[in-house]
Amino acid sequence: MNILIVDDNRLHQFEMARYLRKKGWHVETTCCIDGTMEYLKMLNIDLCFIELQVNDGRGFKLVNEIEKKYPGIDIVPMTRSTTHGFHSGEEIDDKFSILKKPLHLKQLADLVVRQSDARKDLECDDGKDDE
Repeated sequence: MNILIVDDNRLHQFEMARYLRKKGWHVETTCCIDGTMEYLKMLNIDLCFIELQVNDGRGFKLVNEIEKKYPGIDIVPMTRSTTHGFHSGEEIDDKFSILKKPLHLKQLADLVVRQSDARKDLECDDGKDDE
């Protein structure tokens, strides 16, 4: 599974990436919206963790943009704000569960495993239709 972490807090990026890499996943990190879109163009990303407060709250816009341009990417919005950063007036689709920070790293890994298993189940279901 290829994972992209979008967070302007370098410490959060480092800790999340280090832990997920130890678990065997390929992880890229970026701290800005432009960097995110470049990674998505170049790499086959399966799962994207996005801090909603990135670039002064523009994470909401980023979630919606990825959802439209790359519908096959699983998105996990994150925030350390108690108000989920909704001060920007922007909202994201109700289908997203917002992950509260600080995160326990085991919680993060468990979430990635669930996403990976769900993707495998979808691939298996697709294969059954071909028979």
